[in-house]
Amino acid sequence: FKPVRKIIDERKGIIQEGESLSQKAREESEKKLAYVEEKLREARKAGLKKREEARKELLEYQAKLLEKVKLEIEEKKNLREKEFEIFEKTTKEEIKKAIPDLARMMAEKVLKRSVSS
Repeated sequence: FKPVRKIIDERKGIIQEGESLSQKAREESEKKLAYVEEKLREARKAGLKKREEARKELLEYQAKLLEKVKLEIEEKKNLREKEFEIFEKTTKEEIKKAIPDLARMMAEKVLKRSVSS
């Protein structure tokens, strides 16, 4: 049975070679998978870092913008206060100027005659 034995040995050799190739392919696949997973982790980490940097920049921009708006509001408030002070002063002066005429008009109404200033 040497010819049968030879065929069996050849088939065992082919099977072992196939198993060996299969094991090498499996190991290579595992290495490639590990490499891809590592690159994916690195990419996620880089993405999170960029996202955090963008968030930080946004917060800084918001803070600067808020400060700018506060300053503008304060400036407008101060301007309105100055305008009100001027209006108040002008109104008081106009009232002081009008008092003699108002007093004369009231006296004329009460006295029912003309009063000279």
